[in-house]
Amino acid sequence: MSTHAQAAQASGFGPYMVCVAPPGGRPAPQLDPKSLGKIPARYRPATRDWIQQRVQAHSCPDKATAQEWDQVEANVGLACGRAWNLVFVDLDLDDPVYLSDALEILRRHFGDDLPVRGVDAPDHARAGVAFRLDQVPRGSVLRFQDPMGFTFKVEILGENRQFVAWGEHRDTHAPYQWENKPRAPEDFPEIMLDDLKAALVEIENEFHTKHGIRRVSGGANTALLRPTGDAGQIVGDQQEVTALLELIPNDQKFFEYEEWLRLGLALINASQGAAWGRDLWVSWSNQVHQDMGESYPARKWDENPPSLNGPLGLWWLRKEARERAPSRVAAIAYDTAQIDDAEVEASAIAMSGQPLMPSIFAGWAYIPTQLRFFRFQDRMLYTEQGFNRVYQPFLDQLKLEAGITSRAKDITPSFLYLNDPRRTLVNNLTYHPGEDRLVLTRDRHRLANTWQPGFQLTHHGVTRQAIKLFLDQCKLVLLTDENVEYFIRWAAFVVQHPNRKPNWGWLISTTPGLGKDWLLKFLRWAVGDRNHVSATIGMVQSAFTDYLEHKLITVSETHQQTSAKGKSPADVYNQLKEYLACPPDHIMVNRKHQAPYAIPNLSAWVFLSNYRVPLYLEPGDRRLLVVDNMDTPKPPKEHYERLWAYLDTNKDLVASFFMEFPLTDADIRLIEGPAPDTQAKGVLITANQNPLDTAVAEFIEEMKMLVAQSGVKGPSLVMTASEVRGVLSGRNSSYATSDIRLAHALWNVGARPVRPDPKNPRGAAPIWAKGSAKRLWLLAPVDGKGRDYARLNETQLVDLYNGGKFPLDIADPDANIVNLRPTDRKAEDTDV
Repeated sequence: MSTHAQAAQASGFGPYMVCVAPPGGRPAPQLDPKSLGKIPARYRPATRDWIQQRVQAHSCPDKATAQEWDQVEANVGLACGRAWNLVFVDLDLDDPVYLSDALEILRRHFGDDLPVRGVDAPDHARAGVAFRLDQVPRGSVLRFQDPMGFTFKVEILGENRQFVAWGEHRDTHAPYQWENKPRAPEDFPEIMLDDLKAALVEIENEFHTKHGIRRVSGGANTALLRPTGDAGQIVGDQQEVTALLELIPNDQKFFEYEEWLRLGLALINASQGAAWGRDLWVSWSNQVHQDMGESYPARKWDENPPSLNGPLGLWWLRKEARERAPSRVAAIAYDTAQIDDAEVEASAIAMSGQPLMPSIFAGWAYIPTQLRFFRFQDRMLYTEQGFNRVYQPFLDQLKLEAGITSRAKDITPSFLYLNDPRRTLVNNLTYHPGEDRLVLTRDRHRLANTWQPGFQLTHHGVTRQAIKLFLDQCKLVLLTDENVEYFIRWAAFVVQHPNRKPNWGWLISTTPGLGKDWLLKFLRWAVGDRNHVSATIGMVQSAFTDYLEHKLITVSETHQQTSAKGKSPADVYNQLKEYLACPPDHIMVNRKHQAPYAIPNLSAWVFLSNYRVPLYLEPGDRRLLVVDNMDTPKPPKEHYERLWAYLDTNKDLVASFFMEFPLTDADIRLIEGPAPDTQAKGVLITANQNPLDTAVAEFIEEMKMLVAQSGVKGPSLVMTASEVRGVLSGRNSSYATSDIRLAHALWNVGARPVRPDPKNPRGAAPIWAKGSAKRLWLLAPVDGKGRDYARLNETQLVDLYNGGKFPLDIADPDANIVNLRPTDRKAEDTDV
């Protein structure tokens, strides 16, 4: 039985709780089955089904009610609005990079400890953040489209809406999970409406400048200004509403009172009852004689405030106008939507009277393997539809330049480009820092380079004294002067040598709020916003790896509670090893909806955490420099006010310092070699060690020494799993573990299975069962005598196990292993 409702009610959420039909519930005939898992509903014991209810009907006043919800496995939602003025920002972005960018902006505005609701499932790039506002929250939807034509949204849920806070996700059937879990209503941050709108504007601007994404409906100026209702209202600005109303004459259709009033209600909802909306309504109504007098429209307006129900505001006006003048409505929508830089550039060239074709051929390439157009200026990808959208307004000019007079519908801007010999075709994409926009490989393939140059030097000769506040903060976060010097050289290498790989990264654990993220803002500025991404451990485990197309990758909130089911911390580390150092020289990028392609392995990694044991590291790790600064207290508020003021005015200064820092050959060897060891790394590795792994490793070392001390016939390094367990459990009863756990421990410390069963030594086992107690294991490839077990085949290993005598006739073409028949040259080994 679930306990979500009882836990939430006990924590004080009762007045705001909403009972939500679970994904596996039985819907009433009136309830759409697709809405299970997210719609407010009431369970009917008599019919054993769920029937929809409005949000306003729900609360959880006592423990008994919570128990009833848990008994029927209900999801638990939280109502927006009400006494706590809650609003939920739902980030349905469907892309881990977009989601990471949006969350980073919200954390920057409202703190790193924001409660973020997500889903414990891989490749689920959606999340949400809840706030308490200073006034009754309203709702909105901001819809976006990227250059490849894919759409997504940021939805703000306000009064009379709810979001699922605990339970099971409808589509993935994975549990909802919280980062910085709220334990009381007061844990949701209390903010100002204007501050939330400012953050939404910054998200929109970040999407546009960094990814070429444009908003296609909604906007921060209208966001949070309307009630939403269960169906949602749609609000417009004065310019668009006025233009639409001009297309709707007060004609015969509106002689009927109901039709006339319906338009008035839509106008009320679209303008949210604003004075300018009232003036439009009165003027429009008085286009014809009013039997009730000219003041009657104004009276009806005043009697009907904006409603949660009724016509959907701007949507209704657009529908009515589209029926009368579809082309005009399309033009209005185009004028009010943000256009991208490519459209602006094309318009400017066309207006200047210059030919368009030369600029298109100079600025674009086509990638057949990706079925995408590539724009050199911003390194963005466009579908054929996106390319046509940019140049369709200038099709007549393009056809004239190409000498084409045909009016065939299949002659589009993309058709003209692809059928012109002046076009640029490239084999694929790459991300190669420090190289030109077109990269020629050794096998003569041309690749379109998505990397863009970052910071350009602005200050020469910057001294350490000039950036003392920055260096002081480095010392506060990195703890020692030695670590500060490592960081300076590492950062300078990343900035000065974008085409070379720093062969180790950073793992920095500090007290929450100490300022480690602030430290990296200067480095991000130096490498360029387009060359940095803030990733998560969940993104690392995702099937989509486009986050790798960045020079600087920072992983915030690093912790071992991974989001991909079934992956252990060691699995995560093994996946990261491929990216943290060379080799491999190339890694694969897998973008959503695109064919995978290879890029050079040149990224620089920084992991940030508020945990003392944030990441699994194996013994002998060479890829991370570890800083443990969990005991330094957080400075007062005034310290951070100085830091943020400094950031605004000195980021060019610090970036220039990195750009000109004199790196010696020894410095470069340091950065391209193994990571410096620190005491914190040793502590972390020890903390990560599984006691069973340690016990198995110690036993194997003992066996290697015992074999070295034995004669011709004696113990060997070939044993069954059950024999290993028998020895270990005799030392400590906690090591009497399952076959599977023991097999994992053997594998983790370097032992490998021998396929045949010792009871059937001549039979070949088609597979090896990892958890079989009877399976033979080779504990180590070489024993204490230096004898090479790796040269034995499976049958010889079985014979060694059964007879205890190492074979003496193993060929050794290299003549450098002592497991040979005794000779004069190696007479000292006659005891073998």
